[in-house]
Amino acid sequence: MRKYLFPVLIVLILVLSACAKQTAAQPTASSTVAPTAAAPAGQPTPAPTVEPYTNAVTPCKPLNILNELLPPPDSSIPAVSDQDWIKGPADAKVTFMVYTDLQCPFCAQFDPIINQVLKDFPNDTRLVVRFWPLAQIHDKALLAAQAAEAAGKQGKFFELVDMLFTAQSDWSAKSLADFETYLQEKAPSVGLNVNQFMKDLKDPAIVKKVADNRTANDQLFQALGTKYNSGFGTPTLFINGSLYSDQRTAAILSSIVNLIKNKGVDLPCPATSIDPTKSYTATLTTNKGDIVINLFAKDAPVAVNSFISLVDQKWYDNNAFFVARDQFVISGDKTNTGIGSPGYAYLDEVNPNLKFDKEGMVGMYNFGPGTNGSQFFITKAAMDSLTGHYTVFGQVTQGMDVVKALALHEPDQSLDSADKIISVTVTAK
Repeated sequence: MRKYLFPVLIVLILVLSACAKQTAAQPTASSTVAPTAAAPAGQPTPAPTVEPYTNAVTPCKPLNILNELLPPPDSSIPAVSDQDWIKGPADAKVTFMVYTDLQCPFCAQFDPIINQVLKDFPNDTRLVVRFWPLAQIHDKALLAAQAAEAAGKQGKFFELVDMLFTAQSDWSAKSLADFETYLQEKAPSVGLNVNQFMKDLKDPAIVKKVADNRTANDQLFQALGTKYNSGFGTPTLFINGSLYSDQRTAAILSSIVNLIKNKGVDLPCPATSIDPTKSYTATLTTNKGDIVINLFAKDAPVAVNSFISLVDQKWYDNNAFFVARDQFVISGDKTNTGIGSPGYAYLDEVNPNLKFDKEGMVGMYNFGPGTNGSQFFITKAAMDSLTGHYTVFGQVTQGMDVVKALALHEPDQSLDSADKIISVTVTAK
């Protein structure tokens, strides 16, 4: 199994249920000098078949979504050293290492994104910047890197980098001579001593460092291209030494930070403890009132057993309804990212007689077939498109007014003000 969904897609899925590997509008795009192979004309690309992660033979097994998002750290990436430019605390839990090119438009798009994540997690993240000037296609990339190194000698490395990315459209098309004049004119705006800066710009030691880094990184990514059977370009991002090649938005990177911060919460698959012949009722005590749910232990025994096991371990206490919409609400993710899980996944229990055809139906959210975990949702209206794709394991019998009163929450809003589950109790008879 590999990367079924990302947190910002959770709403769409429920509701609707470099220089360029991609277009310039996509944050995952990159500048690259390596051509990509096109599919043969007239041959459609077949849709991938996703086998269920769990099934009747293996109804439950470990699953940590973070491990699906990030491969093992790559030992061929040089360790962080005092030769790197670093922003953030040395003991940060998350290190973003970016190989970048100051003339690359996609790198300019990524710069404010990573800066926002650093701002949002000042104690948990750090940024390591390494230049990989693609001089074959960016004629001022080497000089721009030299300028950043020269600014760094005055403690203004990141200030100049941010300025050059922000103003990239102003200088990218200039001649080398005009770009050098531009640098001289802009130096005071980031607090540089102009004379010292212009002298350092052509310092042989800096020129050599930039050239050597370019050569070393050309060799590194040529080797990585063979290893991963993929072309590489700028920006290339590593997270704690692991290559990250998926969507690069502030929301998704923030979710990964939260997952790493909460990495130690994995639980084993629960032992079977319920009696399917009994009737189970769950009461969710929220800040808006109680929600009473009849659990379908007979029709979805694995889901109900897992839910009750998590209740017993106080998993749901103080969980936010991290997504609330007109059609549904979602909770059950301690990381509040939309991709958190208890550390295991279990099989789908789709019953044709149980449908999302009315308000108050309670379903298990999943990341793809057989990846149910701790997240659950409650419908506020009929959502027939979900039937057959998600396990129905309960129905609200009291408190639909509370469900409907849960405040609309946007993914980019602070969770401090979100409505929350205070505690959950389960009774059996």
